Amino acid sequence: MLLAGCTDDEPPSSPSSSPSLPSPSSPSSPAVTTAPTSSPSGLAAPSTDRASGVVSVDTGGTQVLGLAVTDGAIWAVSYDTSTLVRIDPVTNTVDASVEVPGGASVAALPSGLWVAAYGDPGHLYKIDPDTATIELTADVGDLCCDLSEGAGLVWALDRSGTAIGVGPESGIVDVSLPVELDLNAHNNVVFAGGYVWVSSDTTPLFRIDPDTGERTAFDVRGGVPFLARGGRLWGASATELWAVDAETGDVVRRLPLPDSEEVMALTIEGGRAWVGLRHLGGVGAVVEVDLSSGEVLREVPVDIPARIEPALGSAWVSDSGSSLVLRILPQE
Repeated sequence: MLLAGCTDDEPPSSPSSSPSLPSPSSPSSPAVTTAPTSSPSGLAAPSTDRASGVVSVDTGGTQVLGLAVTDGAIWAVSYDTSTLVRIDPVTNTVDASVEVPGGASVAALPSGLWVAAYGDPGHLYKIDPDTATIELTADVGDLCCDLSEGAGLVWALDRSGTAIGVGPESGIVDVSLPVELDLNAHNNVVFAGGYVWVSSDTTPLFRIDPDTGERTAFDVRGGVPFLARGGRLWGASATELWAVDAETGDVVRRLPLPDSEEVMALTIEGGRAWVGLRHLGGVGAVVEVDLSSGEVLREVPVDIPARIEPALGSAWVSDSGSSLVLRILPQE
């Protein structure tokens, strides 16, 4: 079962500073040509559990992993069906879909909407959000995990042990930086504070200078998932949230997560953290945490919360244990 990060049973090969990578497909003639569809037939109508304040949206594809927000739309990827769907947040229904072979994660970045397809070779798809069609397809090595953007490049992880920076218009790998990855754990890459940051459940948090490749390691006691917010990197180990100053690397906050044995998803919004975790015993849930006090304000059962994104006053959750995207409505 794939989760929010990237797992593998084999150890990574030795990192290379300049791996041989294939050229991208031409943007005008992408390797995958597809047209959007109308809302797929046979999908269950959205349902609302008023007691919990949760709207369930059927995506039509199981193992829903990636989730992203663009202006007026929510996007989700089903790994099992290699489908990216667009959800209308007004009607809470799927209104378009596009095939993205191998697609697992999706990110709304400054340069556009991107899908990462895991595998060797992995693929990056740049999506036109208005037409739900593929603008660019690039082959980029043995790709895994989430995407980020900074210094004019889209950043991803090659499981050979490399952080790669891809030109958002060319699809060509312009920068390759050796990194330390544990393929038996979740991995992530984030660009923040002028640096590329890489970590996993079992490795330190690494800060990498994109120009020189110089690395600095920081001990955060477990580093995935993590994201950048307000000059800080917010992340989680299995049992606590942490915050790191993006300029110094100093840990400036730690908040315990009671009864947690694994954290799979995290987002920060408006003084709150939404954390997708497994309780002791393997029971999945999303909890809302007050960042000032550390108090758990709310808990919603979710089988396997893979990704959480804030939008329109709600927390949106992809459930990789089902075909659903869940919209957790604000409390009245």
